[in-house]
Amino acid sequence: MTPKQRDLLLALVLVPGDAEPIDPESVLNAFGMTDGVQLASQLVTEAVASRSAVDLELSLIATSAFGFPDDLNETFIGLLDADWHHSHEDLVRTVAQLNLPQAVPALRRTAVWVPGYLEFDDSRALARKAIHALGRIPGVEATSALEELADSEPPELAAVAQRQLKRRS
Repeated sequence: MTPKQRDLLLALVLVPGDAEPIDPESVLNAFGMTDGVQLASQLVTEAVASRSAVDLELSLIATSAFGFPDDLNETFIGLLDADWHHSHEDLVRTVAQLNLPQAVPALRRTAVWVPGYLEFDDSRALARKAIHALGRIPGVEATSALEELADSEPPELAAVAQRQLKRRS
């Protein structure tokens, strides 16, 4: 991805006090594409292949703007366990929106794992988001994962899992 293309993807984000975000059609034109979902798929695939944390973050902006490519569901789930990027919270949000039952094991692991770049975060926002994502997914496997987390440490995260279980019943 060129620096200009990176800037265009960043311009898709609405930042309070800044100018309005760029028109998505302008971004598609700059990439020489007409299908935003196809562009998002291409960008995620390239970011994963090059293991570029910056490009992954920008490609997730493209998925938010243009839509989530169905062919990347397993990729999004696999990225939850990857330690080469810093987009875990965005990926949990993506997986939660897609409501993927096959993501339960990865979300369960994410709820107890603290990536090095988040060691400062005493509130454990990533774990909380993963637990909330588990709460959205129907089925016995998600319920079992929440039950395990509800009986674990730290108590603050166990309470989040207990609330999700209560909400489900």
